[in-house]
Amino acid sequence: MMSLKDDIFADYQAFARCKTKTNWPRVILMTVRSLGFRVVLLHRIGHWHRRRRRRLIAGVCDRLIWSCGADLNTGAEIGAGFRLPHPIGVVVGSGVKIGQRVRILQGATLGGEGGKAREDGQTQPSVGDDVIIGAGAALLGPIRVGNRVKIGANAVVVDDVPEGATVVGVPGRPV
Repeated sequence: MMSLKDDIFADYQAFARCKTKTNWPRVILMTVRSLGFRVVLLHRIGHWHRRRRRRLIAGVCDRLIWSCGADLNTGAEIGAGFRLPHPIGVVVGSGVKIGQRVRILQGATLGGEGGKAREDGQTQPSVGDDVIIGAGAALLGPIRVGNRVKIGANAVVVDDVPEGATVVGVPGRPV
């Protein structure tokens, strides 16, 4: 598990699309310039406080994220290198697990379907590493999305997705 600082620096490098040495002034400048980075940074801070049972601060971060046009719950577990190029309309539920280097485009929804659960008790989607989720896509229920998956715009995914697949359509099917 990476530290909060390492996660923030990895997110900065994903947004800046660079591998240069990262420092706090660059992170602050990116926070001012990029709404998507601001949302991810607020989530990191809120999630850090939520894990330490500081619910008030986590709740404030949730409201600040919401004021940026996204609904990225601080209860979601998100890996390093996460990108939200256009965070408006993105909804991520509290039990969602997202891997490293994942990019989610505007209007995507990741959340529970209500009532359904996997054998491990998970009711929200689990997303692997290096996944791209297209604009308006919906991942619903206790599904697993493998590594290196591409989910097309407006696809509705309600079943597990194998590694390396490209998913399109309603309901989403690998092509």
